Amino acid sequence: MSGRKGLPKSFLNRFTKIYFSILERIDLKIICQQLYENIPENILDKMLNFNEKLQEEFNNNQWDFNLRDLLKWCEMFNENNFQGFDLIYIKRMRTKKDQDHIKQLYQQTTEWNIQPIEIDFKINSKILQIGSTKWSRESIRLPTLSLTHPLLLMRHQLDQLSSILKCLSLSWPILLVGPSSHSSKSTLIHLLSCLCGHQCQVFELNSSIDTNELLGNYEQFNFQQYAKYQLDFLKQKYILNNQIDLFNQFNYQNKEITIDYLNQLKQYFPSDEIDQLILKSNEEQHFIWIESILIRSMRQGDWLILENVNTCSLSVLDRLNSLLEPNGELILNEGGGQGQVIKPHQNFRLILTMDPKQGNGEISRAMRNRCCEIYIHDQQQFNYYDLKELIHACQIYQTKQQEHFIQIHQILSQKGILTISIVIRLGILAFFSEENIKTNSERY
Repeated sequence: MSGRKGLPKSFLNRFTKIYFSILERIDLKIICQQLYENIPENILDKMLNFNEKLQEEFNNNQWDFNLRDLLKWCEMFNENNFQGFDLIYIKRMRTKKDQDHIKQLYQQTTEWNIQPIEIDFKINSKILQIGSTKWSRESIRLPTLSLTHPLLLMRHQLDQLSSILKCLSLSWPILLVGPSSHSSKSTLIHLLSCLCGHQCQVFELNSSIDTNELLGNYEQFNFQQYAKYQLDFLKQKYILNNQIDLFNQFNYQNKEITIDYLNQLKQYFPSDEIDQLILKSNEEQHFIWIESILIRSMRQGDWLILENVNTCSLSVLDRLNSLLEPNGELILNEGGGQGQVIKPHQNFRLILTMDPKQGNGEISRAMRNRCCEIYIHDQQQFNYYDLKELIHACQIYQTKQQEHFIQIHQILSQKGILTISIVIRLGILAFFSEENIKTNSERY
């Protein structure tokens, strides 16, 4: 039941049960041929051979390989066959043993060679390219997150960034899996968001989240908050990304100032829409339905990170299954929606993150199957130049000191007792210790 509790017999006895068997090889082949006529039959047979062998080898494991994986592989067939295989099958594996085993099955069943994937990084004012994926940059000016968080693009991150960017370009939902402390799952998305110039929102889930909080809730009407909420939609509709920044610095605390500000905005927006918004200021206090950040991101076309999805109730998460389908949509019955169908903006992307060792463990297979799962390892092989940039970011500029800390990192890493965060802390400590020594020497 994929983590769900079974229905009681007293309820099931009132229905006629119909059993659907698992799709057989001929069924999978017919579906793939109908959807992807450009794939030769002999190549499709090899892909099906691999899928069958994979199901046999991992039958009693936590993985579930099915039609969705085959369709994703077929969708990427025109580019690089091994690149699609690597993204869909290898990237989800959490141990090198499983990765090597799948590569071996790939060579045995398809008779295709393992091809090295070269990842190039190019960026200019218009285009971002990582690997074979190109993305049109929407804004040269980076989002506000880059003002508070230093952007460090590490060389060892390019492989993961390339996989994530490919999924984003194909509009696939992404499931990033890895330890909470050192894997930097959300950081990778924020980094891509800044490089692409696209707005990224975060919704952190927990065990107390219910369906209403996931989709929205009723709140007491506040004109200033309502005006800010509506102006975000107007900005998305009428203002180009690089044209003007109207709202980031404005304070909506005062009602009269907000109304004056709205009147000034008539030069940018249609006057009738601004007048309708101002009329709301005369309404009496009442409760209104405020859409959640999920619904707002769907309407505005933002990227949305759902953090710690496995801490949320499975029944609440399954509410999103229809949204995760290709060309998916969400039916909103809450808040007087009366079955309103919400189709996401073409730029909307959904990214889920989880640590399988926390919360409820794994999420339901129904949700995992709909996402492209990527495992982010906590033990990364840092490039020499990456280490120098990290130490330089800690304001340690002397080459000799940088070399000392890199040597410390290499020695302790070989003993398996060190992570890069410890090296950074040592670097910061050394920096302040050196400053303290200089201050004391000048004093005496």
